[in-house]
Amino acid sequence: MSLTFPVEAKPKDGSPVQLVLADQQDVEPLRSLYKIIVEEGTSYPHDRFPEEDVFMDYWFRGKSTVAAYVPDRAGAAGMVGAFYLKQNWPGRARQVANAGFIVAPDWCNKG
Repeated sequence: MSLTFPVEAKPKDGSPVQLVLADQQDVEPLRSLYKIIVEEGTSYPHDRFPEEDVFMDYWFRGKSTVAAYVPDRAGAAGMVGAFYLKQNWPGRARQVANAGFIVAPDWCNKG
């Protein structure tokens, strides 16, 4: 199955969300949201916000990263969530994936 971005979606509460394949213009919004999540200290292993190079490795290099905005990337007040997907291992295990995701605190529990 192949997706074409952007993807229009709606969580259970019916709010419009647009998913985009993240690129350079999404780095700063993702850093801002990730900083909130790391400082919250309940869901990611970092004990402090990572340096830029570590952040880029974690979220972008060797991964497919998707960002969620309302109503769209161009008109959004901020990113409401993001996730990455990467191969678990090259070769025979490449079909097994690892993923990580974050959701802005005011968007949690909306399905």
